Formats: sequence, C-alpha cells, structure tokens
Amino acid sequence: MATPVSSEVAVAPATLNTSTEYLTVALARLRESKTNPRRTFEANALQELAESIRSHGVLMPLLVRPAGETFEIVAGARRYRAARLAKVAELPVRVRHLSDKEVLEVQVIENLQRADIHPLEEADGYRQLHEKHGYSIDELATKVGKSKAYLYARMKLCSLVEQARKPFLSGAISPSVALLLARIPVPALQAKAAKEVTDRHGGAMSFREAADHIQREYMLRLSEAGFPTTDPDLVPAAGPCSTCPKRTGNQRELFDDIKSADVCTDPVCFRSKREAAFARAATEAQANGGKVLSDSTTKKMFQSYGGLSYDAQREYATLDEHCSQDPKGRNLETALGKHAATAVVLAKDPQSGAMLKLIPRKTLPKLLKDAGVTRTERQSAARATGAGGDSYAREQRKREKKARLESAFRRHVLDAIREKVPAHLGVAELRIVATGFVIDLWAENRKVVCRILGWEIADRKDAETVLKEHIEILGADALAELLMVLALVRETYAGTYDTSSPRRLLAAAKHYKVNPARIRKDLEAAARAKEAKKAPAKAARKK
Repeated sequence: MATPVSSEVAVAPATLNTSTEYLTVALARLRESKTNPRRTFEANALQELAESIRSHGVLMPLLVRPAGETFEIVAGARRYRAARLAKVAELPVRVRHLSDKEVLEVQVIENLQRADIHPLEEADGYRQLHEKHGYSIDELATKVGKSKAYLYARMKLCSLVEQARKPFLSGAISPSVALLLARIPVPALQAKAAKEVTDRHGGAMSFREAADHIQREYMLRLSEAGFPTTDPDLVPAAGPCSTCPKRTGNQRELFDDIKSADVCTDPVCFRSKREAAFARAATEAQANGGKVLSDSTTKKMFQSYGGLSYDAQREYATLDEHCSQDPKGRNLETALGKHAATAVVLAKDPQSGAMLKLIPRKTLPKLLKDAGVTRTERQSAARATGAGGDSYAREQRKREKKARLESAFRRHVLDAIREKVPAHLGVAELRIVATGFVIDLWAENRKVVCRILGWEIADRKDAETVLKEHIEILGADALAELLMVLALVRETYAGTYDTSSPRRLLAAAKHYKVNPARIRKDLEAAARAKEAKKAPAKAARKK
C-alpha cells in the first residue's frame, strides 16, 4: 500500500498556520469536511486499506482543525472511512488552526498528488479556490504547478450537465471528450451532444470522432453568419460576437484545437442573430415598398436537404446565379449592380435561418436592360457560329478554362468530403439506397462516379452494371462513401455558361468541415504553375 503524501510537503509553510498539536481522538469526534473536492472513493481500495489498518493501525495522522467539540478532517478522509470499516475506536490526528481558504488549499493540493482523483473533483477544487477565495489563474498555476491552459480546461469541466457527467464519472468517455462537451455553452445542446457521442452503435465515439462531430454540428463560422457580427444592438442581451466569450478567438486557452479564431460555439445565439438580422432587413424593405416572403411560403420553396426546389428556381433567381446575357460572364449581383436592389425579394432559409435575396425571373429582362447588360449582334453571331479570332472567342476560351477548373475544384471537394463520411445505416439498407441513386443518375454521371472511385469500365460493361456489381460487395463504410458521391456527383460538373454555385456540394463541405477555399486556391496555383511552364513554348511558336 502506497503511503499517502503529507499535505505539508506540497503547501508552502508561509501560507498556513504552523501551530500543530498531535492527539489521539475518538472516531465519533471526527467529521468530514464539506469543502473537500474529493467525493468518490473506490470500494475495493477502501477495503484493502481497512485490512491494513486492522493489522498495522493508522500510520499517518489525519490533518484536522477544531470545530467546536469535534474536529473537521482537512486531509485524510480516505483513512477515516477505512478506519470506520475496520471498526477502529480512535485515530491519531494533527490539529491545526486553519482558515477556510487554507483548508481548501490543502485539500486541493493534497488530492492533486493522488493518481485516483477524478478530473471533476480536481476541477471543483480549482473552481472554489478561484471563485470563492479569489485566487487568480496565475496564482493558481504557480501554486499547483500547472499551466493556465490546463487550469482553464479543468475548470470548464464544472460546466458539464448531468447527462454528460454520468458517462464521464462512469468512465464511458475520457476527460478530453468531456471537455469537448463542456465547451458547448447551451445546456440542452450539450445534453443532446452527450447522447450522440455516447449512444453510437458499437460504443462511445473516440476523441477524434467526437471532435469532428461537435465541430460539424455545434460550431459555426462567423464569416458565413450573414449578419453584422460587431453590432452590439442586433441582439442586445448577447452583445457583439467580436467580444463574446463563446467565440473561439476570445478563449484561446480552451479552443487551441480550433484553428480559426472566428468560430461561434453557440448555435442558438447564432440563429437568434440571423433571425434578428432578417427581421431588421424585412422591416426596412417593407417600409420602402419591398417584398418579403412569409415563412410558410419559403418553407414550400425549399427541398428537404436544402436549396431551392426546381419550381422555385424557375420563378426566382439568386444573385450568385450566372447571367447568361452578360458578355463578360458575370453573376447577376455583379452584372445588375445597383439595379438589383430595386427588385430584390427577401426570404429566410427555413433550415439555417440565413437571409436570401432573390429576384423574380420575369423582372430580369428589364433589369438587365436598365443595367446596360445586352449582347451585341456581333457577339450573338460569334456565339452562334463559333467564330474565333475576336474578343468573344477569347472570352469563350476563358469561360471554358474557368469551367474546367471549376469542375476540377468541385471533384476535389467531393473527394475531401467522401473521406470523412461515417457509416450509420446497415449494409443491406445502404445497398438499397445506393442502387436507387445509381438508377436515377444520368449515364454520363455514372461514368464520372466510376472515374472518381477508380473503378474500371471493361469487358463491354456499362457504368451502371459496374456500379451495381461494386454495391453488392462493398462494406458499410465504403457504401456510405459511395452514397455521398452519388448524391453530389451532379454538381461536380460546371458548364461554360452554367457557373451557378454548387449549393449541395458546398453545404456538404461545410457539414464535414472541408475547406473549399483552400482547395480552390491550391488548384488555381497549380494551374498558374502549369501555364508558366508552357509560356516559353508559346513565345517560341509566336516568333
């Protein structure tokens, strides 16, 4: 049995009252301290200590302080409990006159030297010293020999709700996973996340799986907020995002694993600000005679997986849509400029609460004319005949090149997504869903899927047959990956004039924390390098 370490070794003598008296006290005159952070005692270990006490007695006195006719146990609660099991009548003690602050300090530091102290108990001790007794984080770090980041992380565990504490105390989740949950500031969402992390088929998620899941489902990029993040009056009770403690950049000690400093960890507050921003914009638009679609109308316009339905796209254009009438190939927002504002219809995405600006397609011809966006006869003829050698032909080649790069970008995004797709459905169900997707795909898209996954089409088989054969032999993880590819493959093609945003592909990228901007940047850099390599040969041909 390991000998407990004296608390006097860990605590600087100058901080405590050094007057000590050694006594033997009846067990009935001892009582446990209510401030002791340690609350759990392993039953088997207590029995072993009780057996040792029966044979050898209590070798190290308990540290106590006077409490009327009794003595409060400052350090030695485990020895006291084991002595009760051993039915010992009296115990040796060291009596010291200590303040409440000194008692807690001894208890926290003494318990730190025990391997079996639970992180929650350790966290509670730090919290009491910090909040009740005024220790700064710097002072605590010096006293207990821990970093400030360690102390912040430990004390954050005190924020765990009951649904997260239970699996943590039982050992179902690790301290690192518990901290991921504790960082979710909304109790209801934290409880929901705890259930998701612990109730997965096959056991609780690993730290990496839990981190990815929580980042996908419970963290939001403020750069995509769609509302002014520095406005203190948008939701007065919440204040601006720039100084909010729930923004990762304002608590780097707790969120050192999140690369971006501009991430919101409170989806409820984020949604409320989007709602407030939409309400503000809607009020202003209506005051100026603008149109705002009702929630019930908007709900009918969106598909269940996100994005405008086909019928809604026929009626409305989004501002990021490619303008087919523009010789420069710009999107509608750029091509229309200030003229777009006169016809914008506001709508709210029923899933995310984000504000959308739509333009009725029937108004587009007049708006484009007012904005001076018209194709000349020469441009139209050149487009119809494919004539080269003029500015239109050069523009056309630029568009085609841009479309090829866009298609490559989208395929790379899909590749990055499929690497992160988890399997949840059973194999039989996944095969049924995958086969349905294959049947509904266009023939060309089936070939693209085979190319993406590296499946060769040989022996005069068509792509549909190849896909169905693979579906019959793939396992759950591979089927889940295939399903995501099948769902998104249509958006991996960018036509010369169809350069509208791949909404579903980008939504999936956001869900899986894939960085499309980085992928695009790398592809563009590779394309520039390739062009630079060809430049000398082109110059030579011109000569």
